Amino acid sequence: MLRKRNGAKALIAMVLWAFLLTASCTRMQQTERIWIRYSDPVSGQSLVYPNDWVVTSDANGDKVFHTPASVNVQVRIGVTANPEALPTGTPNFLTAQRDTGWLTLQTAQQPSTLTLRLVRGSLTYTFEASTDRDRFNEFLPYFYYMASQYTVKPVDGSPLPNQLPNRSVP
Repeated sequence: MLRKRNGAKALIAMVLWAFLLTASCTRMQQTERIWIRYSDPVSGQSLVYPNDWVVTSDANGDKVFHTPASVNVQVRIGVTANPEALPTGTPNFLTAQRDTGWLTLQTAQQPSTLTLRLVRGSLTYTFEASTDRDRFNEFLPYFYYMASQYTVKPVDGSPLPNQLPNRSVP
């Protein structure tokens, strides 16, 4: 019974999330952006971000990308070797690199977050986008696009895409 109830809650959350994303994508399509690819040769992580965003590092060495107007709208990427941090359950997200991962949304808390976790062996790569709850729907299309373009070093050792040409993305 509990499993059915949790499954129903997850389905409702995914339907609501898809609705919000579709509604928000209209706004994103009206504004063209230039995207730049950031690649970290040490951790093997790569993602695209709007060309007017600022890139910094935090005390843990994670990269933080934020809007020039506010650090409250940010994307953070990092990698951990902590086996306890491994996601459970079936992956629910597919990146452009064709990696499967675990995407979660936390919209009832402050700040609201979109988190993607990709696992390579014992390493967990984390993409976390966050902003104030009242602005989350405004940035959700950007966060989703950035998560879909997030890549990590391929298992076969082939090189990462090191550069994405500057282009407009609706």
